[in-house]
Amino acid sequence: MIFYLKYIPLRPNNSYSSDLQLPPIPYTRYVCILAVPALLPPRLTAIQMDRATVIIYRLIKAEVDGQTGEHIVMAINLFLLGRPGSGKSTAAHYIQWLLKKYHWSAVHINDYHFLLNQFREDIHQRKFKPSGCGGFDVLDFSVLDEVLRDLEHEAQNYAAHPRTVLLLEFARNDYMQALRQFQTDFLRNACFLFFEADLDTCVDRVYTRAYHPTNADDHFISEEMLRSYYHEDNRVHLIYQLLSSYGVGENNICVIHNNSTRRNFYEQVRRFTVDQLLSPAKEHQHPVGIHTADHEYAPAYTKHPTSGRAYERRQRQKM
Repeated sequence: MIFYLKYIPLRPNNSYSSDLQLPPIPYTRYVCILAVPALLPPRLTAIQMDRATVIIYRLIKAEVDGQTGEHIVMAINLFLLGRPGSGKSTAAHYIQWLLKKYHWSAVHINDYHFLLNQFREDIHQRKFKPSGCGGFDVLDFSVLDEVLRDLEHEAQNYAAHPRTVLLLEFARNDYMQALRQFQTDFLRNACFLFFEADLDTCVDRVYTRAYHPTNADDHFISEEMLRSYYHEDNRVHLIYQLLSSYGVGENNICVIHNNSTRRNFYEQVRRFTVDQLLSPAKEHQHPVGIHTADHEYAPAYTKHPTSGRAYERRQRQKM
């Protein structure tokens, strides 16, 4: 496919004239390339246009790096996968805090917000139904594939950001099916964290966070949804095989077991982030301050004995 391009002179510290959030190339003799929608083939989707622009940006950036002797590590896709209540959002907040210590930034993209928008628009409740604590359950599971494509589109906006990790979070009962919704190039150089926790533990955590939220990611999912849709464990060895077919190496995949202590959980996440995620870049600096998994990082989290199961049972009795 031939892309028609418009060349725009680039001055020092100028940003691109594009909807994508692409950082400027710090080199005065080079130009910024912008795909012109009016000249592009009519069948080209917004995602394809974004992807073309990012690819061109990276090609120019690679050439500039060769001229200047500088190398800037571009954004890394990090998938956070596992049942609701398995620790994905907790890990995302910890990784964001940890990356700052190494002078990196993070963008957290959760599919929940895409689902929430569809839930609010579904006034006839054909695809969703309300549940307790302001949450909702999915009725039409095809929407789960749709929002993954929205998630990839959103992530493309940050693909050219240097020293940035894109935290891509979602929960599915079949990750083989879910990962096939993404473009091959989007998966090839990505990293994957799979969070494992037994179902009863996940149910308790979901109710605890719903009744005692500590951050904006403490969403509610009914026990009925958890025990029906999420009751089976994903076969990680099959996921390894699928990712291998996309060119993802084993070093880019890690399973985090979250049935133990919070300290052990943070240590597993820290080890992957520092030793596997950042090490290949060979650019991470020494962290600011002393880094430990349990003393320095202290999120606002308190265990409560209250359970929401009685509330949900009452709601079912009313139906």
